[in-house]
Amino acid sequence: MEIKNTKFMPNYSENKKILISYLVKKIGKKKYHLLSSSQNLLKTNIIDSLLYHFIKKFIKKKFKKKINFIKIFGKKFNITLNNFFKCIK
Repeated sequence: MEIKNTKFMPNYSENKKILISYLVKKIGKKKYHLLSSSQNLLKTNIIDSLLYHFIKKFIKKKFKKKINFIKIFGKKFNITLNNFFKCIK
């Protein structure tokens, strides 16, 4: 039995760890641990629009996922940790 052209595809929990480490690096360990998973990061000034753009770009490049903004975050710009995690599923 021969296996050819296999690529390692990380699962969701590994992708989540990668995204968490990126977020911790960008917003700081203290701030990250104080967050709730449903807290709106943009409205509470945890992140600004530029950092949101960098996170979106990171997800697109690292996980090769295109983010449909309205589908994931909604019309009310509900930018939460849970919604970022939805992007990498």
